[in-house]
Amino acid sequence: RMTAEVESMIADKGDVILGHEFHYYDTDDNGDGFLCEKKNGKAWDAVHVSDTMYAGFPHFAFYGNLKCAEKFYKACLREKHND
Repeated sequence: RMTAEVESMIADKGDVILGHEFHYYDTDDNGDGFLCEKKNGKAWDAVHVSDTMYAGFPHFAFYGNLKCAEKFYKACLREKHND
């Protein structure tokens, strides 16, 4: 479960989207755009976000929150028209 801590190109603050984290690397700068939580209670900050960027290890499924999919689509259209 990923809860947006700030507004970004894929979520408004407080939006929740389901995902998973799969990687073999760690860093001391995982980002703080989302609070990730497992069912067992483990929680950590992750993902660098902005109006034009999503950079982090968590993979998410837009089907878990179609509002996030729409927000991402609109961000893509804005960037397309900024050329």
